[in-house]
Amino acid sequence: MILGTMTRKYKVSQKNLIVSVFIFLCLFTALSASDSNWVIAAEKFSLARGQKESSVTQNIAENLPSSILEKLGEKQFRNVEPSERLERTRYKLKTERQSLYLQLSSEYKKRDAIFLNDYSDAKLKKKLKEEDKKIKAIEDSLKENLESLKEEEEKAQEESEIAAKLLGNNSSNTSENEFSKFSGLLKNIFTDEESVISLEAITFYKGDAYILYKPSDKALEAGYESSLFAKEIYSAGVNTLITGSFSVYGEYISVSLNLYLYPQAVKIGSVMEVGSLEDLELLTNSLAGQLIPLLTNAMPVEISIELLPKEALQKCQIYIDDVLHKEQLTEIIMESGRHTIQISSEEYESLSFNEYFDGNGKYKIEIDLEERKEASIQIGLIKPIIGDLFINGQKSLPVSQQRYIVQLNGSHALGEFINAEDETAFFYIPEKLLTDGNKVKIKPKAMDRGKNIDTRRKWMYASYSLLMVSLIPYFYTYGNYLNRVKLYNDYEAITYEEAIKWQKASNICRGISVACGVLWGVELVRYFLAANSVLPQKAKSGDIIEILLEESEDSDVQGSEETGATETEETSEVPEVPEGVEDQTSKLTD
Repeated sequence: MILGTMTRKYKVSQKNLIVSVFIFLCLFTALSASDSNWVIAAEKFSLARGQKESSVTQNIAENLPSSILEKLGEKQFRNVEPSERLERTRYKLKTERQSLYLQLSSEYKKRDAIFLNDYSDAKLKKKLKEEDKKIKAIEDSLKENLESLKEEEEKAQEESEIAAKLLGNNSSNTSENEFSKFSGLLKNIFTDEESVISLEAITFYKGDAYILYKPSDKALEAGYESSLFAKEIYSAGVNTLITGSFSVYGEYISVSLNLYLYPQAVKIGSVMEVGSLEDLELLTNSLAGQLIPLLTNAMPVEISIELLPKEALQKCQIYIDDVLHKEQLTEIIMESGRHTIQISSEEYESLSFNEYFDGNGKYKIEIDLEERKEASIQIGLIKPIIGDLFINGQKSLPVSQQRYIVQLNGSHALGEFINAEDETAFFYIPEKLLTDGNKVKIKPKAMDRGKNIDTRRKWMYASYSLLMVSLIPYFYTYGNYLNRVKLYNDYEAITYEEAIKWQKASNICRGISVACGVLWGVELVRYFLAANSVLPQKAKSGDIIEILLEESEDSDVQGSEETGATETEETSEVPEVPEGVEDQTSKLTD
């Protein structure tokens, strides 16, 4: 349960703290006392009728169930209610009774067969007495089995009533205070060293998500809800089985899953999802998220949402898992688990977050919305480049070749400049510069960064290879030089000039290796700079007048290189000037 979970924009608090804490202690006690696991398995998915099998569908049928199990993870727990534990006990006692009955029938047949043998009266009485003793022992075991079944059913009935009170499911008694709930909890928390609602860790079949369960042909023919299938899969230690079917049309896939609980042999839920073959990760995440509440036997939660400031509530839209909750913001009943909450309101920043709500709890979510910041920013290019400028995905209209005015209504601004060759350059405007009427300047370096990184990496590897190759002649000449020096000092048949020759060769090779090392260092730095160029550059604060002066100087230089008539036509053109910069432009013209 989430108690006082806080974030920068919202906080989650929970009512009935006392009851929640002791329910947690109750569940924790059960988890500590129980060493059993709740095993989940999946079988190979089947292709829907009318679909043609191929290598692609075969691969999907084998890998998709394992991928879904992997997304579920092993850090989940199953809330085992008294009714579910009763079904397991019933199955166990039923299996035991069937075995005892077979033994009883066998002993009765053996007892009847005694009369067919030619025994004396004394031996016949002895044999009959032995068989009667065995029969009585089996009948006593059967009687104990039935009595145990009756006791377990009565115990389960009592525990179910206790669980209903502890979990607040008894709606008829609304006046029950916290003290009475607390007393009932303490009274029944340690019943037979087992909690009313126990937790069992969810584990994979044979401890591996990639091992699929393969039922026999007879069990498949009998059906998933048959006693034969239940006996076979429960004997394998599996509590829950995921079955599925899928269909593929074009680049899209539809997957339908069924969840069966054993030994009850009942279907406890079905989920379905449609996704793209190119992004199966998104599909499996969605399916796993829908399965978790069914697997954990999650209990419902009650959510209340409070928005601040109050003015934001008038034009606000709140979506919980894509369902609009516009009027009802209190006592929203929903399944426990992870839910997505999206909030949008005019003149306020939109907010979206995911939160996990544990079962049987009341949550109050307080959200303080931030007022939307609207600002008009002038962006100037230090050097004129033909292209398009985008801010937060929206194309900006140019005022001139070097000036843009953009309207921002958020707390961040990520820009992209695309030149005529479709080469990009990213930049961002710091939050402190996002004030109305502010002016910033950027110097975009549009290029194909992927190609540039590949080129620099090739040069770096080539220079490194050249360095390694240059060390070979250096070590060779240096070794020969040392050898000649030693022979010369030992008065061997080595002349001084020969030793000097090897020394010069060693120095030349050393210089070449040093040069190759410097080249490799330079290329390594250039590679790092190329890799770092994918990060957006930071826009700097700059007066629009400086950019206009640069633009004016560039136009003068271009005009002096052309004919007089063209120069007259170009200088006669006056670029449009947006409102707010007319005074600056007039000063510049003067």
